[in-house]
Amino acid sequence: MHDSSSKKVLEVVAQRFPELTSIQSASFEPIFQGFSAVICSETGSGKTEAALLPLFTKLIENPQESIGKTKIIYITPLKALNRDIEERIYWLAEKLGLSVGLRHGDTPPKVRSHLRHNPPNLLITTPESFQALISEEQSLSSLMKVDHIVIDEANELIQSKRGTQLILALARFKTYLARDIQVICLSATVKSGKMVRDFFIGEKGKVIYLESQRKYNISIDTINDYNEVDSLRDKITNHVQGKTIIFVNTRHLSESLSKTLEAEKDDFDVHHSSLSLAKRLEVEKNLKQDKLTAVVATSSLELGMDIGQLDKVIQVGSPRTVETLAQRMGRSGHKIGSTSTGTIIAFNPFDLLESIACTLLLKCKWLEKPSVFIKPLDVLANQIVAHLLVKKTSTKGDLLKLFRSTYPYRELSENEFESVID
Repeated sequence: MHDSSSKKVLEVVAQRFPELTSIQSASFEPIFQGFSAVICSETGSGKTEAALLPLFTKLIENPQESIGKTKIIYITPLKALNRDIEERIYWLAEKLGLSVGLRHGDTPPKVRSHLRHNPPNLLITTPESFQALISEEQSLSSLMKVDHIVIDEANELIQSKRGTQLILALARFKTYLARDIQVICLSATVKSGKMVRDFFIGEKGKVIYLESQRKYNISIDTINDYNEVDSLRDKITNHVQGKTIIFVNTRHLSESLSKTLEAEKDDFDVHHSSLSLAKRLEVEKNLKQDKLTAVVATSSLELGMDIGQLDKVIQVGSPRTVETLAQRMGRSGHKIGSTSTGTIIAFNPFDLLESIACTLLLKCKWLEKPSVFIKPLDVLANQIVAHLLVKKTSTKGDLLKLFRSTYPYRELSENEFESVID
């Protein structure tokens, strides 16, 4: 049955892609066999499909088990990435007779109600919406048949309290199901693979990885005073090459810079999380359809969303970390084995030294070791309340055992726990 089901999936995939990528081939059997795993591979290598192709194969192998049930939850850190994943996967799911739904903070109440009453086979959501779903009785009941959870950009999530909140929510969800489920994490950096595994899965999880073949062509320029927006504008326009994303480190700079750029050129725009949904969708669509030459963006376009072929990335100011530089520069030359082309515009001598160091380390394939939050008590308090909304009769012992089962709280003491309860 496995062979016939996988053949059907691969025949559909072949309508758009001539062959599986290396990471997709390496991941198929372990994921199909039910192993929880971290899939580590460079940007543009098809990690989403590496996770979902074997899961879709399992679903169509037993179609009666999937009718009217959510079987897979796909979690990404950004709403823009949610929408992108839906667009990328919908065609494949539809041809296989599977349904896809999208649930995040921008989802209208009418659509939320429809998703509760008509659970899609694959539900795409964010960490915050996932927590909301499992904390509300009717929504939780629609998720009780879930067997697989995919966590995209896991290397990013583990380095923030959003990741800590997610692992606690995941532990809570497993107690509500009263069974274990398959967890698949996607990471763009091999260096973070083991930490992602330990954090979200545990030591028994597999790490499936391919070393990056990506090359970088990064130049560094300087400007004396970045507060002189006109000078910065001129410097940037000189470096724009084909379709370009201009990354900045603050929302304020993105707005001021985009205004002066848009005043000069009609095909420049801006993208950040505070814009209206309609505006963000418009910019994403125009960028993907090559209607824009350049977009000024914060981290909202940093992660693995498909924006078509990008020719260049400009980083305004030091990227601060090698991982950030890798993520942002990796948006250009998005195909496997391509060369990523970009320019960093440094503001001062310290900025310049930091930019040089990050660039040299990236070319040596050195990345920072991920740092995670250990025992943040504010997150713990939030999750205790959320859990008690569902399990109102939980004892202190039950709660302590639940939270200690997770990586960040494995050494949580009774005194620390009591201090939160009190």
